Amino acid sequence: TSYSNPIKTTTLIFFTEEWKDLRANVDDTEAAVLDDLVESSDIVLQLVEEEKAMLNNDESKIIIGGFSQGCMVTLSTILRQKG
Repeated sequence: TSYSNPIKTTTLIFFTEEWKDLRANVDDTEAAVLDDLVESSDIVLQLVEEEKAMLNNDESKIIIGGFSQGCMVTLSTILRQKG
């Protein structure tokens, strides 16, 4: 059987691990934690750009999500995304 429409793929980026052990660094300032969050978000933004390139720049096929700290990274990434 031949299909006229190719199968469309979607990239799912979902965070289940903590990005920072907040308990181990109880002396961290709010600014230090924010810096780490931004660094994590930058990594995700780079991953999204790489996935977009593989999907012919169709970012509608990319889903990011997470819970707990993963949610925090996801929200930070979405708020910092250009476009």
